[in-house]
Amino acid sequence: MKKLLNKAAAVAASAVLSVMSLGALPGHCEADDTANVITVTFDFDTEGVMTEDAEALAPITVDAGSPITVPEGELERDGYVFRGWTIDGIIGFIAGDIYTTADKDVIFTPVWSVYDDTVRHVVQYYVEIDGEEQDVSDIGTQKLVAGQMTKVSLRAFDRGDAVSIGWTDGTNEFRGQERYIMADHDVTFTPIWRMRRNLRYYAGDVDRIVGKTEVILERIETLPIDLADGSTFKRSGFKLVGWTTEGSDEVFAFFQKCIMPESDITYTAVWEPIEVTVIFRMGSGTSAEKIKMTGLTDSTITIPEPTVQKDGYEFAGWKYNDTLYQPGDQFVIPTGVTMDAVYVEKTVTDTTNEQKTVFGDANEDGEVNMSDAVAIMRSQADPDEFPLTAQGRKNADVFGGDGVTNEDALTIQKYEAGIVTELPVYTET
Repeated sequence: MKKLLNKAAAVAASAVLSVMSLGALPGHCEADDTANVITVTFDFDTEGVMTEDAEALAPITVDAGSPITVPEGELERDGYVFRGWTIDGIIGFIAGDIYTTADKDVIFTPVWSVYDDTVRHVVQYYVEIDGEEQDVSDIGTQKLVAGQMTKVSLRAFDRGDAVSIGWTDGTNEFRGQERYIMADHDVTFTPIWRMRRNLRYYAGDVDRIVGKTEVILERIETLPIDLADGSTFKRSGFKLVGWTTEGSDEVFAFFQKCIMPESDITYTAVWEPIEVTVIFRMGSGTSAEKIKMTGLTDSTITIPEPTVQKDGYEFAGWKYNDTLYQPGDQFVIPTGVTMDAVYVEKTVTDTTNEQKTVFGDANEDGEVNMSDAVAIMRSQADPDEFPLTAQGRKNADVFGGDGVTNEDALTIQKYEAGIVTELPVYTET
């Protein structure tokens, strides 16, 4: 025998059904519009109907979608018993019941039973799962005269692929705890089955997602859902602003109320770029010597000129992610970034012998080869024993423009091996 839904789950199912009717359009999301004002009227102005509670039964004006409490008020009519109120002749209400309004005016009319009616009709429940009849003895049967009201059972069933969300008499559908107005014939209630479906949230086919890219939840078709909020996914440089579905141009809001369709559905994230800052650092460490430019993620800015000069050095460009950018270059902002100024020592021309800087020729023999790399490493290890001349140091500074280091020796070795094709270089190789 299949298990029953627990009472808490059944109450929850009944509660959500009270917000949206079982016949609501699957996949529909409510528009977030300003509520209309509607009027609820209790119509007892019929010949032969009397009441001492006319004032209590006066029309009620409320915002559409607001709940009202059915007012106290008894009606009298010769030969009849007043049972309560109805809108459609199928579902009834009595004083104290809560009714949630829709977007139209509503008229409640009285429900009557014939005073001396002795013909009773049977209300029973029948549930079958996988060909096996289920035990519903705890629900029991009732015998009522036409017009009497009875609450529809709150009990729910689970058959694995689907759950019951209410009952049907073969024509009408009811949620648990609704008041059924007894017809003038026997009635058998059977479950309304709704399938389990996948509600998928997808970050989209985009880059820079931080963390998970999808969330899959199990939901019951035709029941209300509240769409997920903006914390569902993270993307560097962007903010999540809503959801969209395939084939739709509409953007759905966070927490927007929708109806789960009778199929799996995917809601894809809608992203908007945020404003970010690109900082150009001169290297002095003071905030006054930083250039700041703002723009939206993935927008383009023009690389600026430096505002600081260093004595004895020339500005070589702005370094970001091992790439050197020159003033005037176009740069696409990936997110908030920082670029650092790169300076190289100025070349001083000796006017007496017109000695020229030959990058890589650390030992000044007119060639660039492994002996220059060895000269640099020996000088680094013991500068007093194996010093480089001033020109040799200028020639040796082939990487980074930050003075002679073992990195310059390594770069010359790469040049000798053909990995580096041109000296000097200011990016890692």
